[in-house]
Amino acid sequence: MINRLSRKWGRCVSRWLCRADVAAAARAEVEPLEPRLLMTATATGSVDDQALTSPVSNQVVASLTTLFDDPEITGSVVRFDTVLGTYFINLFDTVTPITVNNFLSYVTDGDYNDPTTGDNFIHRSVPGFVIQGGGFNWNGTAVAGVALDSPIINEFANHAIVNGFNASVTQGNAVVTLPNGTDLSAVHAGDRIRLIGRTDGIGSTNGADGSDFFNIASVNDAADQVTLTVAPVGAGASNISWFITDDVNVRGTLSMAKVGGDPNSATSQYFVNLANNATNLDVQNQGFTTFANVIHDGMTVVDAIAALPRYNAGSPFNEIPLINYTGGSVTTNNLVRLTDVALVDPSTYLTYTIESSNPGVATANISGGNVRISTTAATAGATTITVTATDLSGNEATVTFDVIIPGISIDDINVAEDGGSAMVTLRLSHAVDHAVSVTYTTQQDTAMPGVDYTTTTDTATFTAGQTVRVVSIPLIDNSDAEAPRSFNVNLSNPQNALLTDALGRVTIVDDDAINIDIDASTAAQPLTDGLLIIRHLAGFSGSVLTSGAIGSGATRTDPAQISARLTEMSASVLDIDGDGTVQPLTDGILIIRYLAGFSGTVLTSGALGNGATRTDPAAIVAYLDTLQPLMSQPPLMAESLPPTPAPLIAEEPPVAPGSNGSPDAGTGEGVSPGSTARDPKVPTLRALALMVGDSITPPRPTTPQWTLDSPLHAYLGIGPDRDDTGPRIDLLRKREPLVVR
Repeated sequence: MINRLSRKWGRCVSRWLCRADVAAAARAEVEPLEPRLLMTATATGSVDDQALTSPVSNQVVASLTTLFDDPEITGSVVRFDTVLGTYFINLFDTVTPITVNNFLSYVTDGDYNDPTTGDNFIHRSVPGFVIQGGGFNWNGTAVAGVALDSPIINEFANHAIVNGFNASVTQGNAVVTLPNGTDLSAVHAGDRIRLIGRTDGIGSTNGADGSDFFNIASVNDAADQVTLTVAPVGAGASNISWFITDDVNVRGTLSMAKVGGDPNSATSQYFVNLANNATNLDVQNQGFTTFANVIHDGMTVVDAIAALPRYNAGSPFNEIPLINYTGGSVTTNNLVRLTDVALVDPSTYLTYTIESSNPGVATANISGGNVRISTTAATAGATTITVTATDLSGNEATVTFDVIIPGISIDDINVAEDGGSAMVTLRLSHAVDHAVSVTYTTQQDTAMPGVDYTTTTDTATFTAGQTVRVVSIPLIDNSDAEAPRSFNVNLSNPQNALLTDALGRVTIVDDDAINIDIDASTAAQPLTDGLLIIRHLAGFSGSVLTSGAIGSGATRTDPAQISARLTEMSASVLDIDGDGTVQPLTDGILIIRYLAGFSGTVLTSGALGNGATRTDPAAIVAYLDTLQPLMSQPPLMAESLPPTPAPLIAEEPPVAPGSNGSPDAGTGEGVSPGSTARDPKVPTLRALALMVGDSITPPRPTTPQWTLDSPLHAYLGIGPDRDDTGPRIDLLRKREPLVVR
């Protein structure tokens, strides 16, 4: 039964705090509980970003001790595993070494977790005051006292801020002048001035030596003076050694219990302060020595213990907290047992993890207390290294830094022939804190050095923090009408960076108005300029070349002028697929599809000549972009893809330009002048359909809306004419005007 605990251990009452006066005073004077400010794993340093251009292996970039700290840990750490949770305490090794060593001897000897006597348990709980343990173990069937070592001396005075001065203090307000030069930087109003080593009992109101103290009302450090106001206890004394302390027994601290009236009697029992008990415990029995404090969020466990119901099992268990107790004998499950009390390995106060966001650039590890990185520096890029420190309670702090392998690239540009210089942009992928340089050299391609540009070799330097560098290469202007031509700019010899794109291409666009705006209307259109080009390549001239194919606002309308312009362009500019020839069913179809807004495979399907060297749809679009007039409108957008066209039928030469022949009205096929037989070189209706894809839905610009009889008519500018034999087509002139809605 519970009262058996009282009868068996009544002799241990002298090791408890005196409940009759201390507990009662505490209940009267204790301050309201306040949330505890948690100090956890903290990042205390940083790592500079690392810019690398050569391989490194396990390169040290920082020491963990400079990056992280746990500000609450100043000494050894002990872990308390209780049935209600785990908490940790930080020991005041250097402030109260005797008390700490005494406590650790019980911990490391296993006195609180003995194989025979069992686990220690919390045997006293006073709400708003303390919980107490360290005195008794339970092995599942019986209570046993902890085996005691010799008592230790009281070290409360070790908490002094200012120690060992003589002063004269009288009842009531007084000014105490300290020795000249005394450091009062840590002294504040509210601290206490106390006697050291009182043995005569003079002036003591409660009869206990050394209990006299005074509250400090104000501090005048400049004059080395402390103004005192007498406290509710104590009396004056002169020429006696004094010391000054802050509040010591505050919430979350651990102190040693001792025998009443004997300041040097502490052994195994300790208590945790649930509130600021300084006004009571700092002045009683020459002060109770605090030797540790609860760290992190451990007070949540302590408070959970303090919140348990308490029961009277007779002294010394008349305020014992029990778990789920419903009456009868106390069992193991009712006691707040400490399943383990152990000294913590200092290497585990903080544990670390490290990761790289892009291991392909660099990896990281922790070894020998250092953060290390490794990289092959084979690929330019960046990765973020994150180092995480986790404290004993699972709280985390992180430090991040970047590992950068900068890369240099060069832009491709188009430039006007009369632009004076090609301004080529070099780019550094990441800003770095040092200079980066690279050599650039021109290389001949279709453009000729000394004719189109000036051969150049030089060094470009990126200053610290700079990511864009523009270099100038002189151009040479001339009066010849030419197709776009190009030269390369090669990068080499990078310093402090890698090359990610070492080849730049400069395309010189002729300033002599070579473009596919054939009718000079300032806009290249499929139903005007595209039709003119394909008719010209098919051998048309005169009015049949231009009929119905001149755009609004055109300034070049004369067929001869247009033919001359197209002839000038044909040899070089209009060889769109780069096969060395200019053909209507390849280059012509590519141009008209491009102007209609086609791209991808729908642009090139069935329209590339044998031996074509420019076959990639994107490359063809890029080339044709250089032939657009400056004021050109965007091309129309095709809505659907054409089917894969059937092979074109080989044809023979077209009707000679300027002839008076005409297509046969009955067959719809091309015929030679003066003949009713079909001329196979004139594109058939089937062949023309294949040029543009007979089932392609015509583009639909926002305005105007074209209404045509078939997709074929939309691209070739032709109209149907019917008789008894079926559809016929006139290739030489547009017989039906477009209808605009």
